[in-house]
Amino acid sequence: MERLVTWTQHGPKIKGFCMVEHDFDLTECRILGNVASRLGAYEDSGLSPEEVQKLAEAKAEGRLRVLPCKPGDTIYRPDGLQYSWQIVSITIYPDEIIFTDDSDNIFGLDNIGKTIFFTREEAEKALGEAQL
Repeated sequence: MERLVTWTQHGPKIKGFCMVEHDFDLTECRILGNVASRLGAYEDSGLSPEEVQKLAEAKAEGRLRVLPCKPGDTIYRPDGLQYSWQIVSITIYPDEIIFTDDSDNIFGLDNIGKTIFFTREEAEKALGEAQL
C-alpha cells in the first residue's frame, strides 16, 4: 500500500496536499495536522488494515498480551551483577508465561522488576535497596 504521509522537519506532510492552497482557520489546521500525524503513525506500523482489525479483536477478547521482552534480550540479576544472561525462549501457557535464559533458569512475569532486570543499573539499584 502506498504511503500517504511523509515526515518532514515541520511535521507530517500529506501526499499531494498543500495546506497553503486552502483557506483553513487555525483550528482546522490543527485538526488536519492531528489526522495526518495519526495516519502517519499507522503507516509507520507497517500493519495492514486487516492486521490492525485482528489485533483489536484479540485485545477486546483478552487474547493479546504485550511481552516485556523477547528472545535474545539481555537480563541481569542483583545476585550476579558480574554476569548477564540472554533470554532464549518464552513459553505461553493459559495461566502463566515462562521465560528461560541461556543458563536454563526460568522465571515468570512477576519476577521482572524484582529479581530480573533489563539493565545492569536497575539490578544494581535493587541490590542497593535490598542491602539497606
